[in-house]
Amino acid sequence: MSLLSLDAIYAQSTAESNKVLRLDGDGDYVQLPADIFNNLEEATVEAWVKWGDFSYYSQWFAFGSGADFRAMGVNQNMWFSTLQFFIYDRERQVHIVRVPTDLPRDAWCHMAMVSGKGGMRFYLNGALVGSDSFQGSFAAIGSGAFNYLGKSHWEENLDFLGELDEVRVWSAARSQAEIRAHMYRRLDGAEEHLAALWNFDGDCGPEVIDGGPGKHAGRLMGDAYCAEEALPEVLLEPALLKGRITDASGRALAYAGVNLAQDGQWRAHSGTDVQGEYQIHVFDTGSHDVVARLGELGRWRQDLHFVPGQEYRVDISLTPSLDLHGHIQALDHEPLADVVIQALRQVQDGFPQVMQSAQSDERGNYRFFNLPPGTYYLRCHRQDHYVYAGDTSKITEAQTFAIGTDHRPQRVDFRFAPAEKGVWNVYATFEGLAVDEIRDIVRTADGLLWLASAGAGLWSFDGEEFTQYTTAQGLAHNQVNALCPSADGSLWVGTRSGVSHFADGVFSHYGQMQGLIDDEVNALYEEEDGGLWIGTANGVSRLVDGAFGELPFGESMYGKNVKAILRDWRGALWIASDDQGLWRYADGQLKQFSFREGLANFRVWALHEASGGTLWIGTDNGISRYDGESFTNHFSFEDEVADHRIRSIDEGAGGALYFATYGGGVLRLDGEYFLNLTQRDGLANDEVFAAYADEEGALWFGGNGGGLSRYDPRSLAHFDRAHGLVVDPVLSLAATDDGGAWVGTERGPMRFDGRTFERLGMEEGIDTPISSMIALGDSLLFGSADNQGGWLYADGRLTLVSGAGYLGTPNGSLEAVYRDHQGRIWFGTQTGVLRQGDDGLESFSESHGLAGNHIYAIGQDRDGEMWFASEKEGLSRWDGTRFTNYTTDDGLPSNLVRAIYGAADGRLWVG
Repeated sequence: MSLLSLDAIYAQSTAESNKVLRLDGDGDYVQLPADIFNNLEEATVEAWVKWGDFSYYSQWFAFGSGADFRAMGVNQNMWFSTLQFFIYDRERQVHIVRVPTDLPRDAWCHMAMVSGKGGMRFYLNGALVGSDSFQGSFAAIGSGAFNYLGKSHWEENLDFLGELDEVRVWSAARSQAEIRAHMYRRLDGAEEHLAALWNFDGDCGPEVIDGGPGKHAGRLMGDAYCAEEALPEVLLEPALLKGRITDASGRALAYAGVNLAQDGQWRAHSGTDVQGEYQIHVFDTGSHDVVARLGELGRWRQDLHFVPGQEYRVDISLTPSLDLHGHIQALDHEPLADVVIQALRQVQDGFPQVMQSAQSDERGNYRFFNLPPGTYYLRCHRQDHYVYAGDTSKITEAQTFAIGTDHRPQRVDFRFAPAEKGVWNVYATFEGLAVDEIRDIVRTADGLLWLASAGAGLWSFDGEEFTQYTTAQGLAHNQVNALCPSADGSLWVGTRSGVSHFADGVFSHYGQMQGLIDDEVNALYEEEDGGLWIGTANGVSRLVDGAFGELPFGESMYGKNVKAILRDWRGALWIASDDQGLWRYADGQLKQFSFREGLANFRVWALHEASGGTLWIGTDNGISRYDGESFTNHFSFEDEVADHRIRSIDEGAGGALYFATYGGGVLRLDGEYFLNLTQRDGLANDEVFAAYADEEGALWFGGNGGGLSRYDPRSLAHFDRAHGLVVDPVLSLAATDDGGAWVGTERGPMRFDGRTFERLGMEEGIDTPISSMIALGDSLLFGSADNQGGWLYADGRLTLVSGAGYLGTPNGSLEAVYRDHQGRIWFGTQTGVLRQGDDGLESFSESHGLAGNHIYAIGQDRDGEMWFASEKEGLSRWDGTRFTNYTTDDGLPSNLVRAIYGAADGRLWVG
């Protein structure tokens, strides 16, 4: 173990109090004088640094000009703990020393960056962790216009959240020994080559004293302040994990990804260079896994431990990493595309954890690569249940699969009925909608549907006709990005040239000239008090009673590209940006949410509060669900499900959520089950930007071409051989009390339980057209027109009840059965009608006035009168006493009647 310990000089200095600089990541920084180190040909910048959060490219040291891309600084890559020491030279060429680490948050470390003739070198806790051959320093930048501690040169980057101490600049390229010797030493300002010293001791604020010879005093900005805090007495050097990634033949693999994982979470990421080499600097001393992957090659190394200051070489030879694969097909053996399937690993004393998600392709195939070793389940998402491998909906009965480090592929096929995906309608140019791209959809109180288009203005739809509004009618701009219906029935329209308000057929306009922060409007949200929040490409504005007022959080959201705004049921205001994450304003505090809190990605496009109060967030890397305490994420880019870029969210009837994706159609979440809706199902385009659920239960989708899609999930469902209905045509139907159905086919009866079809009567040899049937509780009475009589199915058994010698019929034909309002059974045969009575069967025929003896159908009207259809003889009505007959002479379209239905409104329907 390598330790950097306090020496006698530091021990003496601890008798004095120590102050540190504290920055809250929201406008706090130190402004340093301009042009203070412009002439330094070599230099060393060092400091004690405590990162409170790895905010987007947050930067504790910045020198030069970001606008000119002539700058020097230290930041971390995006939202990760990978550190970067960079220099943009006079030609705007960037030189970077990038250091992959698992640097912990809220822990002190010491950093020293050396530049000059010996090249760029990065020291972390006294250890050399990276270098670059570029020989320039401050003088090579060509600008010293803007210099900060805790602030980036670029507005889109976030401010530094954390603490700093002992910030020093030397006019020499210091050696590792010199850096280590002075790490804990309190300086007096007279040291050789010292150019600046900001140690924040003594009086601190508003001026920050430079204890070096240059006296370059800085100034505290925002809420930055100094506070007493002791520095650590011991620092651990990170362990160095390095190695070479090759294929099975030993060939080096460039640009392979290498991740350090712990407890199933990525802690650090690196990539291989052109020689296949990688490095990660590791602080944590616990158990780690290392996983490497390049395309379909991969491998895991598990349970690795690293001692601080030691060097470890872990070479990894990648092999084909296909672990689980298979084919998903319907019951007629046709492939099922777009089925979401997940691999779950067993965990000790817990519910299995989803490790990867995938989706079947157009051929029904799916694949899982490079799974961590363990025992796995496989499950497919259906509309209202899971199907686990082993053909069961219960995980306790599911088949399991052992995955090792050798990646031996195992094939697992699934076969089940396809999901019912509702009915689709598409409105495009032929219907009068001439737009290429739809960006938002809303409905106003008058029932009009409104569409925001990219370049073709604003459109309304009344269910029959589309109407277009452009700049010619007073719209501010023909590129419309966002819409918001107002409580007073008017419409707010966010355009590329500000906000238009459409009321009583007239447009009014609000833009930068009226006080709007930026004319590029992306999001609109109206409060209950009528105040309008406006999200723009450069921050947020609020419009109240026709005037723009001050924001409760000041200018904190300035510069952020806002994509969505929402106030939740608790009263918190949420603001989503596509460059700096998610923000919440509540109780007078503005808080940012990022990877640290568990958000899936810092690019946020959509917000929706579900009926239960849960917040759903659409990001560029999947879906995040926030329950008020923590985030749960679904479908990252690694999962290859639909598309990980979520652009819009809305909630349909029954609480089902719909997520519009940029390239993968629409994801439907009903409870915990995901269903993917794509162009293969009827969607106009798989690049979907807008989703809207109307009050009637239909969903409307707009995207990049193809027009407007309307989806009704409750409409007629279609069943065929793919669902297990293996014989056709269907001749008769009867509903069951539990929501299922009895189905009479050309070759016998079948029972549908809501998921699967079961064929009945095969053992009894029933292979005949079932012309009619009625449900009797859990039993079924059905008849055959093919001389096989009538049968009763009860308690799993079939009993013949009609035929030659049964019910007094001379042959086995029973073409119609019907139960009337009094519960009596009527039988239609080729020799007349039979009615079940208390004293047995009563028969009716032509001799009683029936139009014909060959009965095809039986029905009853609202008044209780019975109706009978006979072969080519028209209709007969029985009023309980006598028959009245109707033919084409009485207005009947045809004398051949096959079906009769008495509606509740009194009308009789005849087929």
